Amino acid sequence: MDFQRFKAGPDDAGRRTDRILRRLFPDTPLSALYSLIRRGLIRVNGKGVTPGFLLRGGDVISAPAFLGGPEQKPGGGGPGDFPFVMETLFCSRDLRIIAKPAGLCVHAGPGVPSVAGWLTSLETPESLAFVPAPLHRLDKGTTGALVCSRSIRGAVWFSQALRERRIRKRYLAIAQGSPAGEETWDEGLERESGSIPERAVTVMRPLGKGAFLGLGVFLAEFTIGTGRKHQIRKHSALHGFPLLGDSRYGGAGTGGQGYFLHGAEIAFPGDNPLGAPPSVSAPLPEAFRAMLETCGLGGLLG
Repeated sequence: MDFQRFKAGPDDAGRRTDRILRRLFPDTPLSALYSLIRRGLIRVNGKGVTPGFLLRGGDVISAPAFLGGPEQKPGGGGPGDFPFVMETLFCSRDLRIIAKPAGLCVHAGPGVPSVAGWLTSLETPESLAFVPAPLHRLDKGTTGALVCSRSIRGAVWFSQALRERRIRKRYLAIAQGSPAGEETWDEGLERESGSIPERAVTVMRPLGKGAFLGLGVFLAEFTIGTGRKHQIRKHSALHGFPLLGDSRYGGAGTGGQGYFLHGAEIAFPGDNPLGAPPSVSAPLPEAFRAMLETCGLGGLLG
């Protein structure tokens, strides 16, 4: 009988063998995996184990080849085949921060390009139990800094820091209207029609006013204390300042260019254990800069 082998990495230490096997062979019933373990056809370091055996980094699991390999993730193929340019802004053992371009989904189904698919084709994690993944959301049309995990340690810490509101995210956008000054919006937003509203906190600060085809617009800086779906887009529209080009929420058309919303900066607490810098900034896309020039706002940013 032919066997395949999988080496446990640092992130697998202390994890049960059966749980690792479920990730490696998701299409195989758990009862069948247990049967193979009992019969000695699945072994660790050449020895029979129980389903609850706790792995250590460096342990080698051997399993029959007929089980097939680990599940192929969407968006496969090498990074060189990816139809979007992805710039890495910061990378450590635990986190990768990228500049997401417009038109790219963070998550998507099989055959659809996504950040998640790109990560699985780019990364070779030192783990059997862990898959690199985006740790927060940017809408398909939104650009900017996106934090992705490279280890379980990074994923757990960043997700907890987000829940505790210790991560600050700053955005830039071109919005319609003429606000008098800074505004703080603190109110519930529905995730979908009829759902229970979730509290959302957005601070909007106007940076300068311009015009687009006779329509008053302004460059806005947004700082969010929560991360609700479409939060900035919904809040802006709700308060009379829809994003230019955001037709879904009442924005005027931009000739097919869509809206302009950019994740400009992500700031980390100084005591973070991952070695992340105080902040990571994403350069403004050329299309955004060109629209600023069109609106007479080009001199506001360096």
